[in-house]
Amino acid sequence: MTEAPGGLPKYLTVATKIARLIEEGHYPAGKRLPAEPDLAKELDVSIVTLRKGLEVLKANGMLDSRKGSGNYVRSRKPLRRVASREPSRRSRSDQPTVLASDDTQVLDTDTLFFTLEASVPAGIAGVLGLDEGDRSFLRTGRYLSAGRPVKLVRTYVPADLVKGSPLVRAESAHESIHAALSAAGHTPVDGHEEVCSRMPTTEEAAQLAIPPTRSVLAAYRTLYDAAGRAVEVEETVMDSASYVLDYAVTP
Repeated sequence: MTEAPGGLPKYLTVATKIARLIEEGHYPAGKRLPAEPDLAKELDVSIVTLRKGLEVLKANGMLDSRKGSGNYVRSRKPLRRVASREPSRRSRSDQPTVLASDDTQVLDTDTLFFTLEASVPAGIAGVLGLDEGDRSFLRTGRYLSAGRPVKLVRTYVPADLVKGSPLVRAESAHESIHAALSAAGHTPVDGHEEVCSRMPTTEEAAQLAIPPTRSVLAAYRTLYDAAGRAVEVEETVMDSASYVLDYAVTP
């Protein structure tokens, strides 16, 4: 593999150069990049090396490829996901942010599904105190921004906490999970969230309509009742090119 000075593969150096040109406004949002032969000549690299670099930028969400038209700088600003449920002492909307985002988008629900007999991933089962083979209530949803899939949400609740509640009726797919937990005497009062970057599963990549080489952001929010029992784990899988995560911090 050809390496550039400094030990990086040459195609990664090319990807870095193009990304810098985009960030500096040389190729603004929505603009089509020069034709590949012209861009390869401009960067003094082969077509093969250029294409490998472009694939990196497509995987990272900086470029969109339009069949028969070329490569375009992605024009959508990422969405801002504010993780803290506590109000800040200073209005977040009045403060400047380093990362630009679209704070006005309202997401559309594309699909919503629930079952009372879901198998549970081992890590989530352990948090919820479920034994091997135990089933849980599961609600899954896919959400769109301007018609484009941006996140998947899977919410797990121990089945014994919601059995017989309005949640398990087909006509009540949008019922509040927290209302059902409160009615059962398990009002969520505390929680925490863990976030990691990982590669998507084949199914997740297909549902989000992203390249399988693009990482996703996976957030796991666990809620507890007053007795300290974990009553809900919500797994949110986000297209990493579509989100900025925003957390309040205490000095």
